[in-house]
Amino acid sequence: MMTLEKAKHGFTCVMSGVVSEADIDGYLEEAKRLLVSVSSGRFGLIVDQRECRLLAEVVQVKLGDVIKLFRSRGLDRVAIVCPTSVMAMQMNRIAASSGAAGVQFALNGSDSQWMQKALAWVDKGITS
Repeated sequence: MMTLEKAKHGFTCVMSGVVSEADIDGYLEEAKRLLVSVSSGRFGLIVDQRECRLLAEVVQVKLGDVIKLFRSRGLDRVAIVCPTSVMAMQMNRIAASSGAAGVQFALNGSDSQWMQKALAWVDKGITS
């Protein structure tokens, strides 16, 4: 399952359970709808994957397409909150293949300060 909402920093996405190809297709349509309302300028994205399972290959490819769409509309920084190091590696590979490696920061989802760290990254580029 995937949800996408507008937020003060730009957008927040929550991915949970097994994300299907239908989920990512619906997410892409929702992203297109919400991105229409983005005025020119930069925005951030926080992706909460703390309850997400590893992504199937087809979902990874389509998620890369979604990231490219966000980047084309002004995405400045992405904070990915991962449940495991394997998920973080998967997301880093997707970021590299979609041109977002330099703007993505993966966080440990078990860190109780994950939201503060995610906001520090998307708002100010701070990684500590």
